[in-house]
Amino acid sequence: MNPLNDYPNARRIAYQVFWTGSLLVGAAHVGYGAVDGATTPTWLTVALSVLPFVGAGIGYTAQANVTEYDPRHDKN
Repeated sequence: MNPLNDYPNARRIAYQVFWTGSLLVGAAHVGYGAVDGATTPTWLTVALSVLPFVGAGIGYTAQANVTEYDPRHDKN
């Protein structure tokens, strides 16, 4: 049982934190990659390794809580 299933506000915050963190880590990775001779710091290597692991849990939680959208049934 995922505790976020029962708390939609906490789930929304978790998604936003994950999105923001992923964006910042990705930007740091691109920045270090753009500098000639720069080595990737250990914290960035760890973050790049952990993000997919956390993303799997976030994605599973999202999939379990988002209803399927069928545009054929949209009345607007």
